[in-house]
Amino acid sequence: MKKIVLIIALLSATIFSATAKGFYFETGLGLGVSITELENTSVSSIAPNLDEMSVDIGFKMGYGPLNTTLPLYIVGEFAGAGHRLGNGYSYVQFNSYIIGPGIVIYLTPIFQVAGSFGFSLAADQFSTGGNYYGSGFAGNASLAFDIGKYKNGCLIGFKWFGSSNTLTTSVKQNSNMFGIFVKYTFRHKDHKWF
Repeated sequence: MKKIVLIIALLSATIFSATAKGFYFETGLGLGVSITELENTSVSSIAPNLDEMSVDIGFKMGYGPLNTTLPLYIVGEFAGAGHRLGNGYSYVQFNSYIIGPGIVIYLTPIFQVAGSFGFSLAADQFSTGGNYYGSGFAGNASLAFDIGKYKNGCLIGFKWFGSSNTLTTSVKQNSNMFGIFVKYTFRHKDHKWF
């Protein structure tokens, strides 16, 4: 895990120091609806009267555009999604994180499609003090409108985040989040469309 984070950080630093001309950066926050399953049983169906909240947060760094006909950016992503169920002071929170490579493509000057796939970590928290951890794989896909000119922009869009992890207790945890997001983006728009 530490090696993967170090490789992404070194790669991003190298790309940025080589030339800021093609540097890509994106960070933001989203809200949505989550479905978390433990051994193929939805946790929402086990305790249907609990309040639920789902949040995702993350950032991407990379380089591009690599193509002159269709702006394509190669990125590394670190992001997470949290699914919290609670009733007053009692809660359980299922957290899944992704670390991995991805791509960002501008189909038009304002319409962006992106996706990532990589290593996943799970860190579940309980108000009673218990914590469970696990690992597996995760992926996400998004569609967004890029509002902004020149190098700074604001992304508003829809996102799916999914992960499959095996916890240290050998329990299989699958998480999916569907939501909306707002993100800041810094990108080089050296393209005939822009």
